[in-house]
Amino acid sequence: MGRYWIAAVAIVSIALGDAGYLGSVVQGPVVLGADGTEVEMLCEDVLIEVDGNEYSITGDFLFYSPVSEEAFIYFPVDIVTPFVSALYSATEPEGHLDRVRVTVDGREVEVFPLFVARWDSTYRWSELAPLLEPVFTQEPVPGGPVYCRLMPSYAEVCDSCADWESMLPALDCQALNAGWNVDFAGGDTVLVEYSVFGEMTRDYESLMSILCYPLQTGSTWSGSIGRGRVTVVPSSLGSFDQITFTAGVNMPPVHTEEPFVYEPLPCIGSRPSFESSELFGRTGRRFEGGYVWEFQDFQPNVSGTGWRSLYPGLGDMYAMVADSLMMWQNGEIPHRPSAWSGSYIYIYLSAVKPARLTVISAEGLPLRLEPSEDAAVVAELPVTTGMDVLEWSGDWIRVEARLWSYLSGDMEGEYTGWVKINMLNDEGIMEPAVLPML
Repeated sequence: MGRYWIAAVAIVSIALGDAGYLGSVVQGPVVLGADGTEVEMLCEDVLIEVDGNEYSITGDFLFYSPVSEEAFIYFPVDIVTPFVSALYSATEPEGHLDRVRVTVDGREVEVFPLFVARWDSTYRWSELAPLLEPVFTQEPVPGGPVYCRLMPSYAEVCDSCADWESMLPALDCQALNAGWNVDFAGGDTVLVEYSVFGEMTRDYESLMSILCYPLQTGSTWSGSIGRGRVTVVPSSLGSFDQITFTAGVNMPPVHTEEPFVYEPLPCIGSRPSFESSELFGRTGRRFEGGYVWEFQDFQPNVSGTGWRSLYPGLGDMYAMVADSLMMWQNGEIPHRPSAWSGSYIYIYLSAVKPARLTVISAEGLPLRLEPSEDAAVVAELPVTTGMDVLEWSGDWIRVEARLWSYLSGDMEGEYTGWVKINMLNDEGIMEPAVLPML
């Protein structure tokens, strides 16, 4: 039944994907396996260059391993979404990997497709394993994860199936990842660099674009990130003025540098192999400006690899997240949904600042009479409330909001006031409050 439903929506889903609305995805590199690793991330330096529609990300990561270990490192380049209900790239992944380059201590290494799929025990492992090229040779437990380099189509493994099923992967997999392996010698440090380019998520008129970069790195490696920096700058084709909204969600506060001149972090720049890196070629380059997040001994919040984390600014998908948030608030589900609970950088590009924002804080957001945290509260804006922007003033904006009875009860009506968009918790970390939606 499920496969026939997929076939019915396939044409619509592919059309949506080809429309350019959903951009390519990327996040910080993570390590494969549920048993963890002893490899530590000593330092990371990530430079994100953007223009109206495109981005390039170059990240250098200095690792240390106290023991000899082979680590498989990866990040997603394509994922299943509610718009595209199956991973159609699974059986033809090459086009997604062409935009990824990885070096280890200055030497380019193979980047291969990596899938994390759910094992279907109706298959025989001995028969399917050669078609999967699994990373680990032991048979997975029923319903458990299987890590593999190839993904055959359903048509390749079934005795009789329809022609359209040749488009579908044989196993349930939610993401196509770019993967590579690194052999760590005990007590040694290794400099890994990845560079990736792609198109940003944008509206159909290409008037505004969004990029989300989840900072998964420190949550999957051993311990916290020793030292780190993520910088967003305009590319040589872009303009600093086009970056009209940034948010470091569950991140330390951002600071702005105008102009921004790239110099590597000392822990990265002092590594001999850095001279062979792409980031080395940007040393001394002057950009119009930069948004800079710096941190030390930082443990990012981890969020799952999926559309909720990688496409947080899409209104159509946001409605699904909002439903689960309200179910949690009403006690219908036991755990708070993971949307916007991870640590990530959110970048919004447009010729003008966003004219409409949406409350994403599960706790809601106070609307105040004046731009001050001591000012009287006009109304509490529940999660999912949309706001029309009337005026910007630093971290404060004056908005007009409409509250509906199904969210606000007796508070239904239209309200005008001020909200603070950057909220610091007791540890000095920014927590999500509002985001612009496409």
